[in-house]
Amino acid sequence: MEKKTSGPNVFTLAFLGSRNGCRENASAFTAPQAVPICKEAEDNEESSCTTSGLGSQQDLAGVPSRGKWAGKADFIFGCISYAVGLGNVWRFPYLCYENGGGAFLIPYFICLITTAIPMFYLEVAMGQYLSRGGIGIWGIVPMFKGIGIASLTIVTLSNIYYMVIVAWILFYLISSFTEVLPWKHCGNHWNTENCWEYNETHAAPHNKSVSPIVEFWENHVLGISSGLHEIGNMRLELALYLFLSWFIVYVVIWRGLHQSGKIVWVTAIFPYVCLFVLLVRGVTLQGSIDGLLFYVTPDWSQLLKPKFCPSEAIVAGIIDQWPQLITRRKLITFLMVVFQFLLGLPMVTQGGMYLLQLMDNYAVTGITLLFIVFFQAVALSWIYGTSNISDNIKEMLGRRPSALFRLSWSIFIPVMCVAIFLFSVIKYQPIVYAKTYAYPWWGEMLGWFMALASMIMIPAYMIYFLLTTPGSIRERILAGVTPQVAGHSEKEEKEYTFSNRALQP
Repeated sequence: MEKKTSGPNVFTLAFLGSRNGCRENASAFTAPQAVPICKEAEDNEESSCTTSGLGSQQDLAGVPSRGKWAGKADFIFGCISYAVGLGNVWRFPYLCYENGGGAFLIPYFICLITTAIPMFYLEVAMGQYLSRGGIGIWGIVPMFKGIGIASLTIVTLSNIYYMVIVAWILFYLISSFTEVLPWKHCGNHWNTENCWEYNETHAAPHNKSVSPIVEFWENHVLGISSGLHEIGNMRLELALYLFLSWFIVYVVIWRGLHQSGKIVWVTAIFPYVCLFVLLVRGVTLQGSIDGLLFYVTPDWSQLLKPKFCPSEAIVAGIIDQWPQLITRRKLITFLMVVFQFLLGLPMVTQGGMYLLQLMDNYAVTGITLLFIVFFQAVALSWIYGTSNISDNIKEMLGRRPSALFRLSWSIFIPVMCVAIFLFSVIKYQPIVYAKTYAYPWWGEMLGWFMALASMIMIPAYMIYFLLTTPGSIRERILAGVTPQVAGHSEKEEKEYTFSNRALQP
């Protein structure tokens, strides 16, 4: 499969590691030391207290508490299993190959140290401290709840996108259970007269020759059409594998990921075993030394080019918004799986590859990610305050985060996001499939609509909050940046007064 000719900036890959479901997973893992947070009630009523951060494990009377990980190891392996996946085996080597080999690793590690790791740490820490998912944590800066909605939108689109790829993998897996691999020869019904098999007597291809690997992919797996304008028929076999993929997801998460703690041990360790097997196999192949040298031989000219980073999270976000739904977790999970499965069906049609490439290029990477991370860093470090964040982390761990992390949250991450965002927009190039098919103008507009589907949530919710909150403009803004927590025995939200000001850089 040939990939697109344009895509996210080289620095963007580092951010992908920070935008995952570990924050939501962390929200189900109670801190080792519960810290009481109380608000004295007036008129001699009983005080209202919560534990383990800004929010209790049971906010509404009669509503079951959120699930918890069985132990620290389950939580850690859960994050590891999410961090290691298709991107490590498929996308990262491709990006290195396309963007200068060793030269790509330099900005990658710069971003990894100054942005991705600090942001990942911040997300996990706040999710654990608040015991909330991606939307619920924004009670600390209510006006910025759109960040959580935008993140949930990207997670949804990512699920749809990656599950189609998983369906492809299942297709190849099932097809490989034959004595002779079907993509190794030209004797299949999907092969054309241009099919060319490599052997010692026919080492050089003729004009217009196509390898059986390409024909297996385009003619048999995809049944690809001539363009985005021709969606074509549903690929029933791919649709079946897509259904199977989502069914497996439902079976794993229907009771909550914390109930499947030992499963994540397997999903965390197995990818490393596979990567090691691939490494051993790779270094034994002819020409392997050339590939290794490519990784350490930089092509500096590529640094100036702009081409260069789950379902449980969605359920957690919905339940945080409507806690009473926790009693119907199975139904909510089922509906979310069905919803995302149906949205993925257009990408298993004959023109589905063109749709998937649009989603890959616009919806789940690049400028959308940078846009959301920028506002997330600003809301948490500038408005909620790095001092408050440090206090929260100290309550859980007994020590404050390092100075590098605090500088990254307040300075490095916002500056990097703005710089790369502007650079990506200025250097934008239309996408091309397989270096031959140029998307029509309305196809690119569809891609930008996918991108705006998440980004628009942030300003839209700000406007909604300011319009629906009572009081003067100043009072509305102050309410939007003042942390709030839900009462322990009542639904109305109460302000939590910090020792430090809410508006603290």
